[in-house]
Amino acid sequence: WTPETGLVTDAFKLKRKAIELKYKDYIQQLYYEKPIHEPTKRRTSRVAPEPQPQPQPQQQPIAIETIELSNNVINKNR
Repeated sequence: WTPETGLVTDAFKLKRKAIELKYKDYIQQLYYEKPIHEPTKRRTSRVAPEPQPQPQPQQQPIAIETIELSNNVINKNR
């Protein structure tokens, strides 16, 4: 697209009317209404299956060891 084609100005702005006239057949095809396809009717409806409960991971017990240092007691988690 150059100004020599007459579709744009020297500043490369679109000349909409000239473009519309040159490409009118293509533009009409874009807006051509295609026949509407009627969906076929199903004999039965589909229902999603009930979700199955997921097993929860077992939590491991935490071992706690008590260490006595002088007069202070410290809980040490493993």
